[in-house]
Amino acid sequence: MLNNFPIQFAPEDSIPTPAPTDLHATSTSPKLSPKEAQIFHAFVAKALFLCIRARSDIQLAVSSLCTRVKDPNQKDWRKLLRLMVFLSKTRDGELILLANRLNIICWFVDTAFTVHPDFKSHTAATMSLERCCILNRSRKQQLNTCSSTEAKTVGADDMSQLIFWTKLFMEAQGCDIKHNVHY
Repeated sequence: MLNNFPIQFAPEDSIPTPAPTDLHATSTSPKLSPKEAQIFHAFVAKALFLCIRARSDIQLAVSSLCTRVKDPNQKDWRKLLRLMVFLSKTRDGELILLANRLNIICWFVDTAFTVHPDFKSHTAATMSLERCCILNRSRKQQLNTCSSTEAKTVGADDMSQLIFWTKLFMEAQGCDIKHNVHY
């Protein structure tokens, strides 16, 4: 994927995270040409495949970029470029999954209130077995909410299916789950 990207990165290009601080911000910057928009769409789709299969650390950036593929602009292109630089610099990193105990599942769910252009909120969840992130989910909420408290309630409800399913799955694998904690 990185080898086919139209821009090559210099060795000094380095960034600490795949997502800029203005990730969900919309702008009135010039729209991409149809050819650039097609390239943008293709690489966002490739990044989506990558984040589902191997790179859960880019999930937030990719989910935000997916909302912009129909009408990308120059700022969206810069966000994609930032993601590609991050992937380029972390391509040799290793994913190490560890678990101290298989009987306590910890879920961390958080919501960002009205960060999308249509004023919908964004929810993310991470599952941990005490040592590292095992499972992630990041998604735009399907409905508008009136307050951050309501958005957090909707986010918790959105993730509850995954939380309960994971507990049942782990029990079916022979783990005796004592606690399934939602933070």
